[in-house]
Amino acid sequence: MKLDDKNPTIQQEPEIETELTPKTKKNKTSGCYGACSPKSPKFRYYILVLDCLLTFGSYYCFDMPSVLEDKIKSHFNINNTQYGLIYMVYAWTNCAVVLFGGVFIDKTSSRLAGLVFTLLCTIGQTFFFVGGLEKMFPLLLLGRIIFGGGLGSTTVVQSAISASYFTGKDLSFAFGVTLTVSRIGSVTNFYTTPVVESKIGLTSTLLFGAALCLVSLLDAVLFFFTDRKAEKNGIVITGKNRSRKINFKDIKTFGAQYWILSVICCLFYTNVFCLLAVLPDYLKDKFGYSNDKSSFIAGILYLVSIPSTLVAGVTVDRIGKRVWGMFTSIVIMCLFDIVLAYTRIHPSIPLVFAGMAYSIFASTLWPSICLVLEERVMGSGLGITTSVQMIGIGLVNILVGVVKDHSNYKNVMLMLLGIQIVGLILIIIVAVVDRKFNNSYLNKYVPKKKEEKEEKEEKQSLLEDSDKKESLHVHFQSDDNNDNDNDNNDNDNTNEIDNITNEIDNNDKDIDNNDKDIDNNDKDIDNDQK
Repeated sequence: MKLDDKNPTIQQEPEIETELTPKTKKNKTSGCYGACSPKSPKFRYYILVLDCLLTFGSYYCFDMPSVLEDKIKSHFNINNTQYGLIYMVYAWTNCAVVLFGGVFIDKTSSRLAGLVFTLLCTIGQTFFFVGGLEKMFPLLLLGRIIFGGGLGSTTVVQSAISASYFTGKDLSFAFGVTLTVSRIGSVTNFYTTPVVESKIGLTSTLLFGAALCLVSLLDAVLFFFTDRKAEKNGIVITGKNRSRKINFKDIKTFGAQYWILSVICCLFYTNVFCLLAVLPDYLKDKFGYSNDKSSFIAGILYLVSIPSTLVAGVTVDRIGKRVWGMFTSIVIMCLFDIVLAYTRIHPSIPLVFAGMAYSIFASTLWPSICLVLEERVMGSGLGITTSVQMIGIGLVNILVGVVKDHSNYKNVMLMLLGIQIVGLILIIIVAVVDRKFNNSYLNKYVPKKKEEKEEKEEKQSLLEDSDKKESLHVHFQSDDNNDNDNDNNDNDNTNEIDNITNEIDNNDKDIDNNDKDIDNNDKDIDNDQK
């Protein structure tokens, strides 16, 4: 409350609005107020479940050609270079669409973008199935193009949702969980697709993949209505205040660290995904494994990444050290390429370490990119990074096919090793720049106790403000009571004065009457004398 200078009346102080306060008073009675609050763990983890399932079906289908490589080659009668087109058209379409997909997210919303891009994944995989059914390789490639336009942007949506609902100490954990579920989709593909194909055939297996994409689409629909309900109920959600207008000039503000991290992302994932695209066939060629066994061993990388991604995410949240995590991951992948190219060690051993490296890299790279980006351009920045990644994957997939047709797998491994060494040099540059100019910002962390302390201090401040308002209210109410008492006293005094005045008037009247009596007596005396 306050007193107006011109009009000394009590005015109500405007309500202090915070992240913990709903925008409208009606929300206090809404059933969604407590449950939909971003501070509510129950609601945030419900959102996390929906976020995870957005890409489950798509990641199952992404590496399906890898497991079915021999079947696809024989079904369509194509060579290694043509087989590489399946991954190349996906990667380059992904590159083009995801660049604008990030802008689309920032201009609209994560929920609408998720709906659109999961729909593209479902349509693309359906075309992929029809191409296999009709033995039309161009139609199969068309399906892969549409699929590529959806999956890359869906991962950007997933990252944007995680960055919106999870901040500080929980960010790496959220990224770790979403990546883990995506990896479960990939592992499920490596371990079940050969069995499913042997039971129901190639085309029915492709249809099964389309059905899983449909599950992710239904999940996107559920998230759309959940997120919209929370927004309509006026819940202030971190990250919802992004500007809806994106200027491409903002790209200039991304900074050198962002661009170097994007290139490192491209180089690392090029090694992983291009290798996995041919790994089952490579294991059959080098070790003489059956199709089922080679697919099972190739899936170890994803299988190990499921628990290790969660562990890596929680660890990074507690200790930071993101740059060192990326450095360690790249070193492990360099050693992995060397072992696979030059030794006959059982491939499951290096694949275990590769899976751990993959998890550590994902849990450190994506949070680092979020840290160097402004919130308002988060979607665009993540989209550009994914686009750069897809450019590299598309180019290297073609190179892998050419090298396989004209050479052997050993040279493929050496080519991937050279790519990884470039990434190793770049991460060293990032570490030096971050330490010299940013005070090792990317390696820092937010201690849990400190964050909880700040939250308590914020709540205490709000309570103190409320107490101050109440005391002011009591103070002015007390003044009002005093004024009323004074008015009552004045009224009592006025009444007493009126009573005294009336008594005086009455006395005057009595005196006048006495005077009249005296005059009458005098007249009587005079008459008697006469």
